[in-house]
Amino acid sequence: MCFGEPGRISTIDGSNATVDTLDGELEVSLMVLRAQHREVRPGDWVLVSLGLAIDLMDQHEALAMRAQLAEFHDIGRTAAMSQGAM
Repeated sequence: MCFGEPGRISTIDGSNATVDTLDGELEVSLMVLRAQHREVRPGDWVLVSLGLAIDLMDQHEALAMRAQLAEFHDIGRTAAMSQGAM
């Protein structure tokens, strides 16, 4: 299974970009999108997986996915704390 997370491009340097995600800033390759002849610019939302920007996302879709991931992260943290308290 492949896991991806949404991020917003903050800067682009050649075929790499700095992307803001829930986990902080990541350096990702834009080669997959460029191979598909898709233009990206700072401010665009992308789906990031394994260090690659693999798809463009609209802001509504990206923010909805980001909210779900934040909720899963909170659930996992709560479960981990419960197990440690036993």
